[in-house]
Amino acid sequence: MHVQEIIGIPHAAKADFLAEERECCWDTTRTSILSKISRWINIDGVQLAPGKPSSTETAHHDESCIFWMNGAAGTGKTTIAATVAHGCLNQQPSALGASFFCSRDDKDCSDLRLIFTTIAYQLALFHPGFGKQISLIRKANPDIGDRYPEQQLRKLIVEPLSSVRESFPPCVIVVDALDECRDTAPISIILAALSKHVTNLAPLQFFITSRPEPQISKAMSLAQFHNQAQKFNLHAVELPVVQHDIQQYLLAKLRETALDNELHGWPPPEDLHLLVQHSAGLFIYASAAVKFIQQPDFTPQDQLRLIFTADAAREEGSPTHKLDMLYTQVLEQTHPRNRKTIQMIIGSIVLLQTQLPALDLARLLALDPPKLRKCLLRLHSVILVPDDNNKGIRLFHPSFFDFLSSPTRCLMPEFAVHLKEQHSCLAKHCLDIMILTLRQDMCQVGDPSLCLSDI
Repeated sequence: MHVQEIIGIPHAAKADFLAEERECCWDTTRTSILSKISRWINIDGVQLAPGKPSSTETAHHDESCIFWMNGAAGTGKTTIAATVAHGCLNQQPSALGASFFCSRDDKDCSDLRLIFTTIAYQLALFHPGFGKQISLIRKANPDIGDRYPEQQLRKLIVEPLSSVRESFPPCVIVVDALDECRDTAPISIILAALSKHVTNLAPLQFFITSRPEPQISKAMSLAQFHNQAQKFNLHAVELPVVQHDIQQYLLAKLRETALDNELHGWPPPEDLHLLVQHSAGLFIYASAAVKFIQQPDFTPQDQLRLIFTADAAREEGSPTHKLDMLYTQVLEQTHPRNRKTIQMIIGSIVLLQTQLPALDLARLLALDPPKLRKCLLRLHSVILVPDDNNKGIRLFHPSFFDFLSSPTRCLMPEFAVHLKEQHSCLAKHCLDIMILTLRQDMCQVGDPSLCLSDI
């Protein structure tokens, strides 16, 4: 294998499952859907849910090479995708061929043109014979990274796969949160490309997750997918089943909190039941609630009481009502004096196409790094702020962006993110840095007659 040719393939390094720590499903939760996915994968040793599949389950294996799981925001799609990737990766040999976790927080991870090139790059590392084919194709097509996704799929995956199919082991390719790509091209071009080559993808199996966006749903209805794609609506799972899983998750997490704080018999069963009811079937609510309850500056009992108080303050409305109230409660705990600065910080995190570490973000916004961290101190339930100053700050979940950018959901105008105004603010800060740092002869060459190529 020619390593240099493979390394030169454009790819999104952060989209890899192993690029960062990703939360998987809690033990004994999501067993039904995970069992269904395990049956679809049908690779020896890959069992995502506890226990052994019955003979009836294995008899109903689906031969489709694509599994599309769709669900509303906050229903746990990414956690399930991470569980699938983790379960396949942990087999010997690994059954995870490639993974692409889309994220609007990162420029590369939201670039449609990097999806198939990244998958090809990872498959080249997964199978040496495939890698050799890729190196030859890369030499003959040096501009492959700039081509249309359908051509990338054909040249980088379908054609090399046809040359090594007999020796290529069955494996799973996980593509999570396809709807988070914010390219100017329609997201459906990825699915349209797959539809053209769907009969030539074996032994690759694509596990794809997304929200049920109209263009994605329409693409998945193409005739080519009729017998080649399995579909599962995550938000259609019966509410009692989801609530049972959420209760298991909350019980385990809050028991840890009680142990850490020496709270015997907490939370009482009625409070746990009420918190499960308030989740309204959204795992993101449960996860954000746990983070809110675990805020270090407050007692868990007071934080839990605040959640119930906030939820009771307004009548039931949209499906996101409870989640909106939780996000509002998080924002209300910030210091009023810092809210203008906090809004600027949050708005910047939301719009930046590359995650910036605390030091770089502080410099961009002309803030002292300690002040930036202090402003975000009470927002750790919605914003991930790594202790490592070299790691980027990002939103805990895309639903927080949806909340902040919707005037009908975010009823605290001091925190609302207006996209045009925020873009203008970022542009001004960038110009300020350029004016401050740019100067003539940046490289100190001393000879203006020299060409750039001669330096």
